[in-house]
Amino acid sequence: TLTRYVAMARITGYSKHIRLATEYIEKHFAEEITLESLAEVTGISKYYLSSLIKKETGLSFTDIINRVRIEESKKILAKSKISLAAVSSSVGFSNPNYFTKVFKQHTGMTPTEFSKTVAKSTDEDIKSKDILRALLDQLSHVMELFSGVFDSGRIVDPILNKAWMMHPSGKIMEGLCYDFWTGKQPCDKCISNMALNENKSFLKLDEGAEGPFLLSSSPITMGGKRYVIELFKKIDNNFFNLLLQPNLYI
Repeated sequence: TLTRYVAMARITGYSKHIRLATEYIEKHFAEEITLESLAEVTGISKYYLSSLIKKETGLSFTDIINRVRIEESKKILAKSKISLAAVSSSVGFSNPNYFTKVFKQHTGMTPTEFSKTVAKSTDEDIKSKDILRALLDQLSHVMELFSGVFDSGRIVDPILNKAWMMHPSGKIMEGLCYDFWTGKQPCDKCISNMALNENKSFLKLDEGAEGPFLLSSSPITMGGKRYVIELFKKIDNNFFNLLLQPNLYI
């Protein structure tokens, strides 16, 4: 049975204070960052800043810092073989055990498991490309079956935050999965993560840089590894506004 989930989100831009805070965190994540020091940067009280962060992002001050640090640690783990303690300290964690705990909370695996996953992907690069091409061929087939229903699609690996599309020339194009949302960091609560973790399909109505759209995410397994197929459909503004009306059921 195809289980569908429709998430309605109120899209608003961050305030000046939150933009300053997030930009500072992204530049100084390896340093000790306190709510007090961040309040000085933004020019407001730490209490107001804390409530503003929660209100606008849905995350706590600590969550935002940890998310940035974990994302940076993933880049290090994917490119080098330095010790866990070295990785931990390089992204701002003073305790390797706490780093491991937070890393698993955000990725579903330990730093060591993540490193092995990346290494395995590298060692089996040719096999991975064959799998990706097969997945993209399947994606093209789905697009043909639903001709006119969806505008574009891609294959996503929510664990590694990677996404692939097939260029008309046949070349496989790779990028970060969250680039589509014009974001700098991945979201561990995105529907592709949900599709992967709960092993079922999800639908979401959202608004991106080019306007409102419908996003479908469905899990798929190939070559012993699990991916997510994402399909996108641009939606007329009037239709999107209608769906945001109260007492509307889908």
